[in-house]
Amino acid sequence: MQEDILSEAPLYKSLIAQGKEEEREKQRRSLRNTLIEIFDENFPQLSALAQEKLPTISDPDMVQKLLVRVARAQNEKGAKTSLLQAARPKGM
Repeated sequence: MQEDILSEAPLYKSLIAQGKEEEREKQRRSLRNTLIEIFDENFPQLSALAQEKLPTISDPDMVQKLLVRVARAQNEKGAKTSLLQAARPKGM
């Protein structure tokens, strides 16, 4: 019963929401770092562009999709196209 009351408290809800947002940000940072490593290793000519564009992508799901597309890209053009599409306001 105390747990039910606590879970309905505004402060509790706020702390839970803050924790979820911090976790999402941590996930975004991790995925972005992985993408930067992929660009550095496979498409070094695009590394600067990736470092510029990746912070503009706020949705972790979009970053995850981009990671898969870049990892599968056959060439620089494909990787660049995927990056620029993901960085557009609407995403891919």
